[in-house]
This record gives sequence, structure tokens and C-alpha cells, in this order.
Amino acid sequence: MKNKISLTQKLAMVLDHWAPRTVATLNDYDIMIVKFLGQYAWHTHADTTNFSLFYRVNLK
Repeated sequence: MKNKISLTQKLAMVLDHWAPRTVATLNDYDIMIVKFLGQYAWHTHADTTNFSLFYRVNLK
């Protein structure tokens, strides 16, 4: 697979919450990650096409 990345490694590099970071681009779409703290208020953006993947990390 060309240009393979690890989302776990990329997420570990994000130190602050609620600050999206672009980690890749696919067919002119940004693949972004963000760390959440607390509850997430589900919402939509009518003028965009979104894909959401939630990855839970257990905090100790």
C-alpha cells in the first residue's frame, strides 16, 4: 500500500483537544483527526461530504 500511515501514531502526536489535524489526502479530500475531551455533540455540515470514524482510546 502506497503512503501507508498509522492513525494511532498520528493521534499520539496530537497534544491538544478539539484541534483537527490533516494527516492525509485522498481524492482531494482531507483525512483529519481530532482528540475529543468529554462528550461530542453530533452535527452535520450541509455543504460538505463527511466521513467520521470514532476511535476510542482508554485514558489511564
